[in-house]
Amino acid sequence: MPESKIIQCRFCRTKNKIPYQSVFDGLMQAKCGKCHSNLFFEECDPLAHLSSKMYEHAFDTQALEGIKKIPGIETALKTLIKKSYERADRLFHKANTVAVNPKQLPHLYQLFLDAAFRLDIQKVPDLYVLQSPLVNAYTAGVETPFVVVSTGLLELMTDDEVLYVLGHELGHWQAHHVLYKMASRIVTGAASALADVTLGLGRLLTAPLQLALLKWDRCSELTADRAGLLASRRVDAAIRSLMKLAGGSRSIYEQMDYQEFICQAEEFQMDQEDSVLNKVYVLLQVMYQSHPFPVWRASEILSWVKEGAYLDLISGQYPGNYDLSG
Repeated sequence: MPESKIIQCRFCRTKNKIPYQSVFDGLMQAKCGKCHSNLFFEECDPLAHLSSKMYEHAFDTQALEGIKKIPGIETALKTLIKKSYERADRLFHKANTVAVNPKQLPHLYQLFLDAAFRLDIQKVPDLYVLQSPLVNAYTAGVETPFVVVSTGLLELMTDDEVLYVLGHELGHWQAHHVLYKMASRIVTGAASALADVTLGLGRLLTAPLQLALLKWDRCSELTADRAGLLASRRVDAAIRSLMKLAGGSRSIYEQMDYQEFICQAEEFQMDQEDSVLNKVYVLLQVMYQSHPFPVWRASEILSWVKEGAYLDLISGQYPGNYDLSG
């Protein structure tokens, strides 16, 4: 894996070599060697004209294409969710959570607006806080989207980490994930209910669609992780968030070292690459889960930073013909 990357200055077009270690050591302070302009956007700058296609993970794309090959699936899911689920789900959250706005939890709301602004999202979804000790956040609502974060998450994570999580959830919306994520939840719940009343036969009948949706659901998290990183522009915050998700608590997090978690993620990646059997074990372990393992998610973020388009995007080197030099 290379130790540096060439970044072209968006002002004078000079090519500069940037060591990857600077990603953790003040990347936003990197200057062009010729014109001394900032090579990267400031953390608070919007990524103008950003499209989810610019950061979509290949696994996400491939898995969703497989689902869309089912004739009429998108229309059927939209009808099912609109008629039987979405309204009830929204009413539940209005009745059972705290709606966040400029007057209610204004600091959290500003973090939400900051994340949306950085991702160039013009119209933000609604935001709710749910009383729960679980460290969790999710996005729902196909026609009228909303984001929910738990009190457990807010108590455990710093502002930088919360901003990463909010960017992650906004990424689901920007990438049009919500329809299929809600479908995955509905089908999984229906499969369990059918299994209970049909001695397991219902699970067999729904298994192909359920497994396909869950596979895509896991892959979509990798795309949303990239959105979270683009919103926070703090690799350390992204890794710390996943570390706390994997095994954090208020009593021990001050002793936790995200650099050690990075080493763990890199070791996990090598284990995956060294053995096909290891990949099979991991696949079997996550088959019925909606989220991939946090350590794997961390390794995928690090791979995107080192080998993908992350540094290009935050330096204005978009694919296509966008002029971001102004």
